[in-house]
Amino acid sequence: MKYKLIFGFAILASVSIPSFSKIRFCEYDLAGSDSLIFTKENDYTGNITYKTLYNVKLMEKEVKGQPEPLTCFPDRMEVLDGGKKLQIRNASSTAWYNFSTQSMEWKNIDSNILSTARHSFSMSTSPDGKFSCYIKNLEEGKSCLVICDNMTGAEKVLVESVTTAGEDADVKWAPDSKAVLYEKNGSIYFVTPQAIFKNYDIPETYRKIGKGTIESVQWTLDKRILYIDGDVVYSIEENELYTRGLYNTVVGSGSVQGRLPYSFDCRNDRFWCNASGTKVAVISKNKILSLFSIDQKENYNFVKIETTLQITDFAGSPVDYRIFWNFDKHPVLWVNMLDFESNSRISRVFTVKEGSLQPLFNAEDSIAPVLSPDRKKVAYTDGEKFCVFDLNILANSATRSGEKVVSCCWISRSTIAMGGVSTISSWTIGGEEKLLFLSSAESPFFSDYRIYEKSSNGSTYEYNEENRSWAKTSAVVSPSRKDRNSRFRVFEADGKNAHFENSLYVRSLSGSVITYPVYRESMLEDVTVGKAVLAIDCMNDSEGVADILFKLKDYNIKAVFFINGEFIRRYPQIAKQIAESGHTCASLFYTTADLTENSFVIDREFIKRGLARNEDEFFNATNCELSLLWHAPYYHHTEVMKKAGNDAGYTYVEAFTKGLSSEEGRVPTSTEYVRMISENLYDGIVIPVQAGRNAFSENDSMYKKLDVLFDEVLSRGYEFTDITSLK
Repeated sequence: MKYKLIFGFAILASVSIPSFSKIRFCEYDLAGSDSLIFTKENDYTGNITYKTLYNVKLMEKEVKGQPEPLTCFPDRMEVLDGGKKLQIRNASSTAWYNFSTQSMEWKNIDSNILSTARHSFSMSTSPDGKFSCYIKNLEEGKSCLVICDNMTGAEKVLVESVTTAGEDADVKWAPDSKAVLYEKNGSIYFVTPQAIFKNYDIPETYRKIGKGTIESVQWTLDKRILYIDGDVVYSIEENELYTRGLYNTVVGSGSVQGRLPYSFDCRNDRFWCNASGTKVAVISKNKILSLFSIDQKENYNFVKIETTLQITDFAGSPVDYRIFWNFDKHPVLWVNMLDFESNSRISRVFTVKEGSLQPLFNAEDSIAPVLSPDRKKVAYTDGEKFCVFDLNILANSATRSGEKVVSCCWISRSTIAMGGVSTISSWTIGGEEKLLFLSSAESPFFSDYRIYEKSSNGSTYEYNEENRSWAKTSAVVSPSRKDRNSRFRVFEADGKNAHFENSLYVRSLSGSVITYPVYRESMLEDVTVGKAVLAIDCMNDSEGVADILFKLKDYNIKAVFFINGEFIRRYPQIAKQIAESGHTCASLFYTTADLTENSFVIDREFIKRGLARNEDEFFNATNCELSLLWHAPYYHHTEVMKKAGNDAGYTYVEAFTKGLSSEEGRVPTSTEYVRMISENLYDGIVIPVQAGRNAFSENDSMYKKLDVLFDEVLSRGYEFTDITSLK
């Protein structure tokens, strides 16, 4: 069979162009002790802009060592060491806050100021906070799944090669942290951290649960694993894992708890169980929700069907689903989506009761909901409001208004660490809130050699150099910044490096008169920033479009959507959603047929009529006009077709397709695709990505891993820009 379509990936959208963030230095102050504080502005996390505060000692010819950060933006947070420490992470630094000593320890600071990583990597931490699993980047775009001892930093590789770097660490921890489940080569395995780090674990062959993906397994609160293989539901006790692993061929995969009325598709379906494992909710193909009751006695009978619902009418494009449990009986369905009416991110939450979805509440632009350790509460955000939802009473038990929260984690059953845009604090539900650290600095200054921060809410914070912490102060101090002392003068000017919007310079006022930059990288010349365009092809599958729009907003990327007539006819609401998202919409002709096939006789009039028809259908569906850009389906064209489009007023867009057209019938994996693009980047490259599933490898859709592509392109000094900015 001759395959023509190759891209199998999806893409993006955003609001600002370009998506390249130059380094900007803002407020600075020089103390008489030759200490310089300054802020560096970052806008790498979507629409959130924050300023990291740094401190450095000035010397005669250069700064002393590397500038030290005094704030840490909480892109992600985890509680470690049994609740004794809070880990705060972003793309450039990792810090540990010690609750008992109220001090901060920097664990990692990226010395490369030109680093273009936008987000910190995902990490799955054990409930006791002693171990973590994450995807580790290796050379040449390769990556592996590792388990780490958080206290010692020791690492062990669980999976030597994973599909792509940057993705979530798909593992599932036992409630008591004694075991973790992971996926490898189409099977599920377990490992116990204590055994693997003490080097007495048995070979992986004997730690196999069975075939499937990580979506095939769930832990119950009483330390059992529910494992679905096909239509059979198994139960495995945690203390039986090694026995069943060693004698799997004899004793099987576990105790059979029943059979589903259909086969569970571990690649496309998901399931959740309640705390006791007596109820299971399954979402099939992202469209059908089924609720089953499970008899805990061993039997091969069909499970009892309690509810089956079609979940397709949400007045928006769903991105993902989560299920929590109320009183161990009724599931609570959380749906993240792009709203059709407002075209904004929204979460709609329902309880599944009496055979129907009963609305509970909506939340605007929420962070990922975080379940409490006892599985009774969920923390989330609703705009600028931070909320705690009680699953037992199906209502909010606490809310907090004010500073926008960007991340959170549970310190205990009743205390939450909240990472805001300005501060990081701990909050006991219904009680005290305590400052832990600063996320960002707006107005830092010296006063009597002490460092202060004056926030926009009127609060003043003082930095404690001894334990690297911040405390709110009532002292009356006012900013009085100085750009010079008796030895140095500090000033800002243009940087020679294209990655810098400005640069900080130091001029010595005594001895040898020397001027030097705080960061030598800002003086690098002949550094160019190449331009890249993301081209999203919307052919006949809408899956992933909402994910794409989410990711584009996260990275502030403007894309061009090439929309086919078949897509418009099948998904008019989604076409309208794309049109209203602020991205360029272009034509992908009105049919999905390969126009270069020998069975077609293509003349100029056929192309002109096809472009006109697609234009009319797009306007009728969206009330918007297509731009006069187009390309033929699969980027297969002839000069006659291009000339006909030109005669109709259209410009043909050539994308990078080297190695993407498959005569041998094999489509590149997402990892191969990213590597292929990164190795062939050039100024003005148009990177094609297909919305929807990969036609030949549906489980490797690129739209689920777009951040990998983004980070790879950005790390090579390119910016993503709107196609209209290119010639």
